[in-house]
Amino acid sequence: TCLKCVGDTIISGGEDEETAPGRECVRFTDARDGRQLSAFTTAPVTCMTLRADTAKGGADWQRSSYAVTGHLDGKAFLWHVLERRCLHVLDGHHSAVRSVCADRVCAVTGGDDKTCRTWRFADSMVLKNEKEQDDRQVRKAHEESDVGSEAYRRGRVAKASKHYSNAIDMVRGVVTAPGELMVKLFCNRAAA
Repeated sequence: TCLKCVGDTIISGGEDEETAPGRECVRFTDARDGRQLSAFTTAPVTCMTLRADTAKGGADWQRSSYAVTGHLDGKAFLWHVLERRCLHVLDGHHSAVRSVCADRVCAVTGGDDKTCRTWRFADSMVLKNEKEQDDRQVRKAHEESDVGSEAYRRGRVAKASKHYSNAIDMVRGVVTAPGELMVKLFCNRAAA
């Protein structure tokens, strides 16, 4: 069984007797209460990964909403975990996909057919969606910083520091966060 968690959503690959006996299934489960959110019947799942952050040594990317699963039938699937939907079927191997890794730009799959395939995420609108998500986070961080600045002006130093810290947490891991915003947030928090 393969298992990854994104936010409060778990994506797993395991046998599902209810959907199709003897077939593997990709399931989405609520991590808070264990409730199954949705399931997809696929060929048996052989491997799974979240997109990795190569700048942090290949660790799972904390803000990634995307997973890639490899399957016994030679296909790989790109999933948007939080939306619980398949974005693309990556069909190119002639036998089982046994390994998969992914970063911000692409996924690489390796199969029993002794080939490696490279799949670019830019072709699937992933990078565009990610940029929009990052832009929303940066806007929220600016708003939180403004609330902190207002609290500081009113002499509420502890409250200002809390808002600056929240804003820093919001943009931590955002690939497109402006450098000047990070400097401003750290300086304001230090001053508070």
